[in-house]
Amino acid sequence: MILPENYLIEKTDTNEAKICFTLKDTLFYLKGHFKEQPLLPGVVQLGWAIHFAKELFSISTANNIPQVKFTHPIVPLDKIEIRLKLNTEKKNFTFEYFIENLDSVASSGKVKIND
Repeated sequence: MILPENYLIEKTDTNEAKICFTLKDTLFYLKGHFKEQPLLPGVVQLGWAIHFAKELFSISTANNIPQVKFTHPIVPLDKIEIRLKLNTEKKNFTFEYFIENLDSVASSGKVKIND
């Protein structure tokens, strides 16, 4: 998986983290999605959230995604903050893509984790 360029990770707690970056207009996943206005595909947002959660929390996922909501498109040059929270009691992690320059949530969801 191709990750965003120049991202900064801040682990705010043992069960919480933030990943900050500016979405570069040269990112491979933007090509052809869409010609008039490139958007970061939802599957990439989900893939990045899972990748970073696995890396930062040392977990494995259960390939069960009970909730995902896309509320605002992410476009090139948006300043993004991915917010991750691990909940071991509920056996899941939540993610939120926050667009800092618009003060708006772009997407959010839950992903089940293995025991």
